[in-house]
Amino acid sequence: MEIFFAGVIFFFCAFIQTVAGFAFALFAIPLLLLCGFDLPDSVVLSMTCSLFQRLLVVHKYRNCIDWKPLFSMYPMAIVGLIIGIVALKKAALLDQDTIKMIFGVIILLTVGMRLFVRVEPRDSVPFRVSALAAFLSGLLSGFANIGGPPMVFWILAHKWSNNRLRATIPAFTLLMIPVQVILLWNG
Repeated sequence: MEIFFAGVIFFFCAFIQTVAGFAFALFAIPLLLLCGFDLPDSVVLSMTCSLFQRLLVVHKYRNCIDWKPLFSMYPMAIVGLIIGIVALKKAALLDQDTIKMIFGVIILLTVGMRLFVRVEPRDSVPFRVSALAAFLSGLLSGFANIGGPPMVFWILAHKWSNNRLRATIPAFTLLMIPVQVILLWNG
């Protein structure tokens, strides 16, 4: 029965990701936790299933992606990713109710920031802002495979086409997956 519920969850989250451009894991992880999956399994399942959608989006919009700024942000994302995976391993030792509460707070903060923080698009974004977004994206990717929310604010700060906006988050988070898999595998 767990597999059935996981399939329904992934179908629902893929739909949300298609409409919103992000949020697959933001919804998948808490729903998987509610279905009885433990935190590391939820993260790995979410990462695996969202990988295919990321690959499809990146392939479809490959001509819209400017890889140079993403590669310059990558080192900060990896630092955050390492810290996030350490936090994941520590959090996995907590009881399920505490883990669910942590994810409730993460979702509330994410939704609250999206509702109340307004970002004005500009021609260029300072590197320190890009580095912070990358670090936070890596941190949340390592902890729960939810690296999209910090990147949403970063991409909205740019005057980019809709296709470029749509492709940038999956492209950036896709770069982290090989390192994420290695760190999760070796832990």
